[in-house]
Amino acid sequence: MPAGYNDACYGGNFSKTLAGANPIYSAELDIPDSSWPELGSALSEIAAKYSVKKFDDIRNTKTLKMFSVSLCSADGLFSMADKRTWYFPGEAPAGTPSINITVFAYKKDDRWFRLSKDLDATLRKHWPNKLRTTSTADTRLLNSAL
Repeated sequence: MPAGYNDACYGGNFSKTLAGANPIYSAELDIPDSSWPELGSALSEIAAKYSVKKFDDIRNTKTLKMFSVSLCSADGLFSMADKRTWYFPGEAPAGTPSINITVFAYKKDDRWFRLSKDLDATLRKHWPNKLRTTSTADTRLLNSAL
């Protein structure tokens, strides 16, 4: 976990603020890996507009290709755009087919609803017909079994 992530994204305590939470926005974005830099830039613009922190974890290794970007505020926002594909010898790639995008507001603040509307509009502008807001993913946040 990068420095500041726990406080900015989870309000210092995931179990207290986010366990069992449902998103105020949930979508799936079907874009190729080559569009990841453009998505990262779009998320940076949203982060700047709402004065929230952006955390990037983008990897391209022999066993993992991952786009994971969080937009967070200790004032009650946790948002994540996430896709991971795992590669193991002799097996088909495993992971999610789309980038899952969620916005959680764990403290009441109208900014987070405006942010989610801006996010949706931005994604639709950049990738018409590539965004599904009827996500099939289970986006409730649960405590880890670990």
